[in-house]
Amino acid sequence: MIFLQWYGIGALGLAVGGMVALRVLYSLDWLAAWLIAVNGVGLVFFGLDKLIALVGGRWVRVPEAVLLGIVLGGGGGGGAVGMILFRHKTDKLVFQSLFWLIIAGEIAAVLWYFVFR
Repeated sequence: MIFLQWYGIGALGLAVGGMVALRVLYSLDWLAAWLIAVNGVGLVFFGLDKLIALVGGRWVRVPEAVLLGIVLGGGGGGGAVGMILFRHKTDKLVFQSLFWLIIAGEIAAVLWYFVFR
């Protein structure tokens, strides 16, 4: 449980820090900066979890709740690239179902926003 909190805080901190840096350095819109940052964090965290899975030992894996939280925060693109690139979490049916359900919900929200705004 404690690692869920630490990994979650780390992911959020990296995403917020990346968003601020992108906004300040490149004058990006806050939403564009957030999406770039959170997708980068998603890619990194999927890769980190795969690395820990391969190395094993005393390292604690990134909880699936953190990975799905990153996707829920808008990092689905980075998560999908991470799954494909690192061949990670591709055999876990429950995780895959939740992952793609979140992605479908986000696509529906974006379509709804642009159709009804």
